[in-house]
Amino acid sequence: MLKRNPLCHYCEQVGRVTPANTVDHATPPDRGGDFFGWDNLRSACKNCNFSKQDKTEDEFLAKGCGADGIPLAPGHPWNMEAASG
Repeated sequence: MLKRNPLCHYCEQVGRVTPANTVDHATPPDRGGDFFGWDNLRSACKNCNFSKQDKTEDEFLAKGCGADGIPLAPGHPWNMEAASG
């Protein structure tokens, strides 16, 4: 994976160029992600891999609010409350 993608996938998504030195699962295996599936692997720098913890890629990258003012992160309390009814 690091040969194919030598830069951190997560840093690239926010406009940074950082060498990757670890491989991460976009969706953690304990949350349903395929452990060996190429489509679930991302090259990552140690900082992003450590900071991401057990979040999915979407949860980790979702920051801030949309144009409507609603938080983007699925795990934000506002979204959790709205989902429960």
